[in-house]
Amino acid sequence: MAFDVLSFSHRLSEGEIVQRLADKYDSEQLRSVHEEWVKIQPTLASHEEPESEEDIRKYINRLIRKISSDITLTISQKCNLGCRYCYAQGGTFGLDEGLMSEEVVLRSVDYLMEQTDGIDHVGIIFFGGEPLINFKLLRKVVEYSQDVGRKLNKRVSYSMTTNATLLTEEIVDFIQRYRFGLKISLDGPSEVQDYFRPFQNGRGTYEITERKVKILMAKRRSVSARPTLIHQNLAINKHVEFFEKLGFTRVGFGIATGRSFHKSAYDLTEEDLNIVLTEDEIAAENIFQRISQGRRTIYNPFEEGVRDIHERRRIRIRCGLGRGCRTVSINGEFYPCHRFVGMEKYIIGDIYSGIDKGKVFDMLRNYYRTKDACQKCWAKHICGGACPWYVAHEDGSFRYPDRAHCNSVRASLEQSMWFYQEIKNRFPDYFKKLVSEE
Repeated sequence: MAFDVLSFSHRLSEGEIVQRLADKYDSEQLRSVHEEWVKIQPTLASHEEPESEEDIRKYINRLIRKISSDITLTISQKCNLGCRYCYAQGGTFGLDEGLMSEEVVLRSVDYLMEQTDGIDHVGIIFFGGEPLINFKLLRKVVEYSQDVGRKLNKRVSYSMTTNATLLTEEIVDFIQRYRFGLKISLDGPSEVQDYFRPFQNGRGTYEITERKVKILMAKRRSVSARPTLIHQNLAINKHVEFFEKLGFTRVGFGIATGRSFHKSAYDLTEEDLNIVLTEDEIAAENIFQRISQGRRTIYNPFEEGVRDIHERRRIRIRCGLGRGCRTVSINGEFYPCHRFVGMEKYIIGDIYSGIDKGKVFDMLRNYYRTKDACQKCWAKHICGGACPWYVAHEDGSFRYPDRAHCNSVRASLEQSMWFYQEIKNRFPDYFKKLVSEE
């Protein structure tokens, strides 16, 4: 009853709430609950003073001074697939098709090494388009960075997301030799994959993707799937079952969101986001059952939320915009992350002259202004704000996200809190592993 009353209290009067819920509860009890809420509400309100401009400036400057140990290389600005929902416009990011040159990629590696003096472990992320279109250059990057790393006493690790259609025995052996972190873009069974992720000529991709993934699985113990949820494809738990039967050991869904101000027919609607929440409730019960049976869990949408809650982290900007996730385009330009490639107003430097910290400061400050609207939100310290790309406009400005996005984030955080308490109480050993207490 209290939950139902609170659900309406922000927009309905006491009388309207009683009228709305009279068929479920006693009217006098409803009035009593509402009266209690009115009394305690002031004690729950935030009394924090808004951040001063000076505090924000110091925070952003502190972020800029941090050294990133990773770099993302967009080695292929083209793709052999024609995914219907692709935010990168077929892998070109709205630019001309092309491949990164040896000159650009080697200078990018040198830049990474120069900027990480005193750091003994660096990471290189290969991105596209489809990065394996440019496998010859990828091999060159790995071999060159290994040589430079040995001279500088740095360990270099690699990761990549690929659609798997270009995998060969040679490529699999290579990525295994260098222990690549790897995600396979596959959306589901053939009827889903063939329609939403066809080749450029329209031919289906499921058969060849499955065959190539099996080559990978024969030589690799852990293989992760990275499907994308779109308006027409929201059957999360059904697909998790499919991926597990196929042999994947981990599943992490991406979401087609579009921009806050521009949605396509494939992007999730407010109703779709509620369906995702329902699917995740089902996933939680599946997780509880698997833990009870001692079975492996390959999909857990609550992991990050549980750790944030447990560590009581105060998150002001969730991602590494312009710092921890710098991306190099095929022409050697630096973008804040891979999603911004092709957006001219967000170029923050290049591999020859370095990153313009003044541009990064202005970008982060402009993004931070969107958080002014978050001041009265109970989730502001754990949310960290919307994805910067999601609220970024082509003119270089950032604007407040849509209501559906914020409602979905809050509901998801509530789910994580519930999951946190359930896991902690019912499965303490699993809980300790999840929050890395042991």
